[in-house]
Amino acid sequence: MIRQSISYKDDKAFVFKQGNLFYRCLLNGYEKQYNCLMNSGLYAELVSKNLIINHTELSAEETKYFSGENIYKVIVPEQIGFVNYPYEWCFSQWKAACVALLSINLIAIKYGMIVQDATPYNFTFIGNQCILLDTSSFVFYDSNKPWEAYRQFCEEMLAPLLLTKYNGLEWPKLNRAAISGLPLKFASNLLPIKSYFNSLSFWHIHLHSFFKNEKTSSQNNLKKNHQNKPLALLQLLLLNIKSLQIKKNKSVWNDYYETNIESNEYLQHKQIVVEDWLKKIGPVSVADIGANTGNFSFIAAKYSGKVYAFDSDTNCIEDLFTKCKELQLQNITCAVEDMANPAPGMGWMNEEKIALLNRLKVNIVLALAVLHHLCITKYLPFEFVAKLFAHISEEYLIIEFVPKEDSKVKLLLTNREDIFIDYTEENFKKQFSIYFEFIEEISLNTSTRKLFLCRKK
Repeated sequence: MIRQSISYKDDKAFVFKQGNLFYRCLLNGYEKQYNCLMNSGLYAELVSKNLIINHTELSAEETKYFSGENIYKVIVPEQIGFVNYPYEWCFSQWKAACVALLSINLIAIKYGMIVQDATPYNFTFIGNQCILLDTSSFVFYDSNKPWEAYRQFCEEMLAPLLLTKYNGLEWPKLNRAAISGLPLKFASNLLPIKSYFNSLSFWHIHLHSFFKNEKTSSQNNLKKNHQNKPLALLQLLLLNIKSLQIKKNKSVWNDYYETNIESNEYLQHKQIVVEDWLKKIGPVSVADIGANTGNFSFIAAKYSGKVYAFDSDTNCIEDLFTKCKELQLQNITCAVEDMANPAPGMGWMNEEKIALLNRLKVNIVLALAVLHHLCITKYLPFEFVAKLFAHISEEYLIIEFVPKEDSKVKLLLTNREDIFIDYTEENFKKQFSIYFEFIEEISLNTSTRKLFLCRKK
């Protein structure tokens, strides 16, 4: 039973992995809180509202296998195929996480409990639903005491959300460098003048930043902000955060299918071919690399229980997440990721936050109209990209080859020397054959592009 680094700060429980399953081991000191969570109706209400991860308890006999002097109970949480981290979220996902935490607290107070932590890393997305992962973060509520996680919430959740709103959708990516949150003074200095006229940023970031980190300072000086009235504070925060909006931005990519696609005939043919292959394979999970706004993610969602959509353009993921929410699609989970620079392992021993490539394993990788960007824009050799896709895929690869004669490749080569002498279809097949067997090849209508169905060797 090896304790995982992801839970090393928790003094009430720890996560461990046995075989392919993750477990949460609850310690004796958490017995009363856990029993209240489970027996009061709080857990049942949170599960019914998709706000907390579901779990089962091991029997006393099964728990003996994981024997330990301080172990109260071992639970088995629902096993999630892919956990995405806050620095992979778009603005609307950050907003949803803040709303989820505040909503959980308001529900918990009805049952005499409250969440003691306010870290976004206790949450992940399953489809478009933000889920609390940390079952052991509930403590008993005392209305005479302030919400202890208030400053943590402002530093680790609210500050990144407001910086994204005011300073641009690229801001969440910078949270890779601040996994413990942003000091309020730092966040206040980065926010524009107009943010002072927003009550949310004025009270909880700008004014809050003048006080020291000690509890006494915050608690004594923020009475006007309901710091000593957790229920009122949580309600006000929730109301204000729900009202936050961002201006929709247009990038080169989030209107790609409307303005930049090769031709409608090309797109329709590609959709038919990809859908036919997906239907025949019937995958359990699909990773759509360079998903854009999800045209092919939506097709994959018809035939796969889990679709993970990745794009480096935050505008695209913002649009995709919004569409999934509007359509109430629960089997597409999206994340902002640059596959030429995937998120590394970070935190304690580089294991506290697990590297993307250690979190992501799927039946099929979709790599449509993305190979030329990886090879020419990012200068990656074919063999590197093939190795990447083979690492992610456990079975199949559906990939599109875009030759140099294509108008989009010519555009990429504008104003740069063409040093890509190995960028040929022949070399593409040669290098990918190291990891994959080519099963089927189809030329796409009104285009020089080709689709390939490959099976991993």
